[in-house]
Order: sequence, then structure tokens, then C-alpha cells
Amino acid sequence: MLRYLRYLYYRALFPRSRDFLNMGMGIEARAERCAQTWLPHLRSSKDFQMRALSQLGHGSVASVLGAGRLLDIDADLLVAKFLETRLYDADPSSRRVALGKFPRGYAVNFTLTEISGVLDRWTQALDLFLRGEAFDLDKLAAFLRELRLGDAPILLAGSTHVFSVNLLSQIPIYWRDRAQALIEQRWGVVANEQGELTEPLQAALLASMARLQSGHLRLLNESGAHGLILIFDTDIEYYKNLEILLRQRLLLVSPESELKNFTPLYRDNWTWEVSPQGIEQSEYGVRHLVQALHLGKL
Repeated sequence: MLRYLRYLYYRALFPRSRDFLNMGMGIEARAERCAQTWLPHLRSSKDFQMRALSQLGHGSVASVLGAGRLLDIDADLLVAKFLETRLYDADPSSRRVALGKFPRGYAVNFTLTEISGVLDRWTQALDLFLRGEAFDLDKLAAFLRELRLGDAPILLAGSTHVFSVNLLSQIPIYWRDRAQALIEQRWGVVANEQGELTEPLQAALLASMARLQSGHLRLLNESGAHGLILIFDTDIEYYKNLEILLRQRLLLVSPESELKNFTPLYRDNWTWEVSPQGIEQSEYGVRHLVQALHLGKL
């Protein structure tokens, strides 16, 4: 039952996990369906950014990673605080929507890129492994543990402030869904009701997901920026009425430990009712626990 709930939730949010266009459209559609219940989350995100940048004078350069359709980013704030804004996202349909939120003549550009730089490469390598190897869970677990990050796909030189909104938690989810789908398709290994694979695969998959989070934090740590705004989900809760059916941890590494070149200046947290019970599904609802950090360079 719980596995089925999790499946419905992610298929609605990410209709095809390898298609970033459909991901963006799925998120946009859910934002429309749940507009009223998403409003507190979007307001909290924008208010956090406003408070974090309250003392910043105009004249800096912002890079927004995972810009999407700027649902949780205030374009007017970016215009007021930064001479130039650089947007990065893997969804090509986001470009027109995001750029349309800025006034004519403002220095803004959009770069189409998958921020981790490895999701397609890892997916292709896993598919080749599963096709070419005999069934051996220990060998597959070793393969997952040996996946390595490459060079950062983007250069953030010249950016005085970097925004990372939801990417820290989303990138590992994209990879997990791809990996589990391929392992089930090629080898018939199915996740249990809690969404977990049999050991030793689950531990190896979690290790690869943590590696993606560390890689993203390394990109931020080495960006050369003066300030970071990092907003991410720490947990997902599936609930029915007042009862939590399932809680899944999304934060696998410590941002503050990994961001050694920065010190926390301001933090906040809130709950995001992503899919409240009764709006999309009558039998359950989904909420995310959100954390926000504003960090300054040491």
C-alpha cells in the first residue's frame, strides 16, 4: 500500500523521470492544482530570501540553480538587488516562463543544463551494466558504490550570490527513481512498501544519492560567491488524517559540514503541504519538511 502511494506521488510530480521537460510540466501542473496550499511555502521561501538579502546593496551578480519557472524565487527581488541574474535549469520549457518574469532590458540569461552533470551518464552506465552482467546483487551494489562524480557542469565564477532552491533534495530523487526503474525492469528487483531495495542494494543506492548531494554542495562551496541561499527538503511525510504513514529522509549529508568556506548567517524551516489529502488523493496526503540557510563566505 505505502509503496503504491509513493509511486502515485512521484509519477504525478515527475511523469517520466528521465524527461526534464515533463518534470517541469508536472511540477507546474501540481502547483496549479494545489495553489492555495502551496502559497504558504512559496511565501516562506520568498520571505526568507528577502530577509537574507535585506542588507545587500544593488550591484551584485546572482546565479539561480534549479530556477525552473521561478515559482519560489522573487524575480522583482533579483532585479532590485542584482545587476545581473543567471538562471540554470534542466527543463527547456522553463526558459520562456522564467525570462518572461524580468523587465525588458534587465541583464538576465538562461542556461539549459543538468546541474549534477552525471545523471544521464550514470543512467546509461547502469543500463549497460544490467544488460551485460549476470544477476548478482553484490556486484551491482559494488557498481553503485563505484559511481563517481565528474567536473562541475557549470562555472559560477563572477557570481556574488548563488541560490540553490530544492536541488539538494531533488537531484538524488531523480537518480533514485531512474535507478530503481532500471533495476526492476532489467533484473526484476522491486522496492518494498517503504520504497527500499533489498540489501546490499539499498545501502549502495543511498551512498550514491549522498554522493550527489556532496557534489552539489562542493559546487556551492567552490563557487567563489560571497553568499549562498540554500533551500531544500529534509524529509517527506505521507499521512492519512493525523497519522503519519511513512516518513522518508531526503537529507543524507550535512550542508553546514560540507560548506567549509561559508558560515551560517540565518536559518529557517517550515512545512510544505505538497499534496494535501483530499485535493489529489482522498486516502492520503504528502508534506515536505523544508530547511533554508543563508550562508556568508568566511
